[in-house]
Amino acid sequence: MASLESWITDQGLTGSDLSALFSGVMERLLPEGLPVARAFLALPTVNPTIRVVSHIWTRSRGMLVDAVPHDRHLNAFEASPLGYMLRKRLTKCHWHLDEPGIQRFAVFDEVEREGGTDYLARLVGFDNQNAPALRGVGIVFSSDRPGGFLAGEIERIDALLPHPRSSATTPSINFTRTRSRWSSTWRSTMARCSTATSAPRAVSTSP
Repeated sequence: MASLESWITDQGLTGSDLSALFSGVMERLLPEGLPVARAFLALPTVNPTIRVVSHIWTRSRGMLVDAVPHDRHLNAFEASPLGYMLRKRLTKCHWHLDEPGIQRFAVFDEVEREGGTDYLARLVGFDNQNAPALRGVGIVFSSDRPGGFLAGEIERIDALLPHPRSSATTPSINFTRTRSRWSSTWRSTMARCSTATSAPRAVSTSP
């Protein structure tokens, strides 16, 4: 198992919070040569005052965690790329921001201002027995390389994301068990955050 997968598994054993897990993965992808400039994770919650917890990591500023209340940005999700994917029942999309004629979303302007050249979006389902109505999370990665992420880099990112428990398409039983361990770390960490009874404090860290 590669060192980053080992690190993710270790975070589950130590009870790491989601912001530390997410930012740690981003910071460890950089030495592998992946040109990640920005990453975003949107986690819906069952908190009575918080609708979603947004995690925004940038290479220049580190991690920012924002607990978004129910009365702020009411239509933001529906107007976002992730909302579009959910309506279209898509789990994977990759927009190249300089491609002529692409459908534009407001967040693309923000990504471009931060140097991003593409928008690699994933909707990841997870089973949360404490909150079955929460179907999953949205995770987005942006490169600052002209042309965006390469195919092999996208495969690397996808391999690190949580996978369904029932995944049985991998050729190796040992690899399946290994991937299950780091997927469990993602799922358990997200479940703790989504069902927290108190709002997470705003966090801003620099690399």
